[in-house]
Amino acid sequence: MPKVCILAAGIGSRNKCIKGLHKALLPLNNKPVISHIIDSFSQNVEIIIALGYKQKQLFSYLKKVHFSKNITYVTVDNFDKPGSGPGYSLYQCKKYLQEPFIFTSVDTLLDEFPVRVSDNWIGTSNIDEKKSSSYCLVSVDNEIVKDFFYGSGNLAFVGAAGVKDYKTFWDSLEKTLLSVKEVQVIPALQSLTNIKAVNTVWYDTGNIESYYNAKKVYNNDIVAPKNNETIFLDNNLVIKYFSNS
Repeated sequence: MPKVCILAAGIGSRNKCIKGLHKALLPLNNKPVISHIIDSFSQNVEIIIALGYKQKQLFSYLKKVHFSKNITYVTVDNFDKPGSGPGYSLYQCKKYLQEPFIFTSVDTLLDEFPVRVSDNWIGTSNIDEKKSSSYCLVSVDNEIVKDFFYGSGNLAFVGAAGVKDYKTFWDSLEKTLLSVKEVQVIPALQSLTNIKAVNTVWYDTGNIESYYNAKKVYNNDIVAPKNNETIFLDNNLVIKYFSNS
C-alpha cells in the first residue's frame, strides 16, 4: 500500500459554514471530512498530513481520534503568504515521500480512493460546465490526460492523484517554488508522462454550495450541526466543538 499525503494546511476561505472550524473538520454524518478520507484507506497505511492553518485544533482532534493510525504530521511554515499553496505544502512533505505515493486535498472526498501507484494517475469527475470556472479542468484522450487548463469544460481534476515517477515530480515541483503567487501541483503533474485519468464519484467540500450538496448524500446526521458548534461521533468517541472557547 503506498503512502498517502493529505494536504490540510490551507485557510479554506471558501467554506466557513461553522465558525472557527478548520475545513478538514466540517462534518458529514457527524464525522469530519478528514476522518472520512483517512478511513478510506487501510488501517496500516502510512499517512502524512500537512498542517498549517489552525494546526493545533486539527492536530488535537486527529491525535485523539486516530491515535492508532500511522500518521506523520508536517508543519508547513508558509500556508497563507505569497509562495504558499498546495504545491508548497506538498513539497514540505517531500522527505517522507521518496517513493511512489498518493496525495489528496483535504476537501476532496471520493466514494473510493484509487490506491495504486503502478502508473501516474489523477482523479477526474464530470461537472456542470456552468461551474467549471471554479476548477482546474482536464482534456483526456483514450483515458490519458492530454492537458490541464482553466476556462470552460465539463471534466475536472478532483485534487487527488497517484505519482509513480516521484523523482520527476519533485524536480518539477521544486522549480515552481520560485513563484511569488500560489504554488500549485499542476506544473509538477504536467511533467509526468502518460497520466491516466481515473473517473471518480467526487464530493467537493471546499465551498459552501458543494459542501451542502455533499450533505444531501451524507444525510444521516444524528445531531444537526449549528453554525457555531457541532458534535462529532467518530471512532467510538463523542466530541463537541464550540466556536466560543
